Amino acid sequence: MAINTVKLNVPFTQKEKYVIAANLTCLVADTPKGNQFICDAFQELNIDHYEMRRIIPEIVETEGQDGFFRIISTMSSNKKKVAQQYFGKALIDGDGKDKPDAILIFQTLVERCGLRDATVEVPIRNINVRLDSSVKSISRAAACHLSSVIANGIMLAQNNDVVIYKDRIDFGRCSNPEIQGMSGNIAPNFYMEYGNVIYRFGSNLKCGWLSKQIDYVGTMAPTSPDNPEIFNLIYPRFA
Repeated sequence: MAINTVKLNVPFTQKEKYVIAANLTCLVADTPKGNQFICDAFQELNIDHYEMRRIIPEIVETEGQDGFFRIISTMSSNKKKVAQQYFGKALIDGDGKDKPDAILIFQTLVERCGLRDATVEVPIRNINVRLDSSVKSISRAAACHLSSVIANGIMLAQNNDVVIYKDRIDFGRCSNPEIQGMSGNIAPNFYMEYGNVIYRFGSNLKCGWLSKQIDYVGTMAPTSPDNPEIFNLIYPRFA
């Protein structure tokens, strides 16, 4: 079965496809499933391993590490949608969801390359999301943003009990053997605190003192959810 299901209007350039391939190797786990995913993805993208070993160092030398992000961020929206599918499926089908560094890389790609539509499929059965008494409601824009945060937190913690506070989200006791025993910062805004996975709000989220509503106050407020399935669990339920 094909990994990418989005029709590519214009073929990837040589640089584009090899940058996508290089990122995929960082998003999968070193497991049979991860290795099989890379094999299938490279075949779909028509990746030549020897050519890749030459091109990637050239990109780093001429454009620096940020060149990887620039190449993806300047792609057309159609190409970005294809890249999004590969990156998202690498986490799920390539076992990358069990690697904290893969989650971090995925979030960085989403934020720095304009891949706000990139979604990670999380099984929504038995997910229990509730508000702490410090929060009364969540605005639509905040819910759009938090949908991916909650999806990533559930994958990190491997725990379906989620509590939203005025300044953080608590994903409960971590059941992920890959990060159990860790402490401190484990991914952007994610922390391991006393065995629990915690997401602490950045400056783009604020809970009103009187209204107790969590709102998105950053620039470029999202208009569509990063993860539609999770969004539907929290909005309009908590509106």
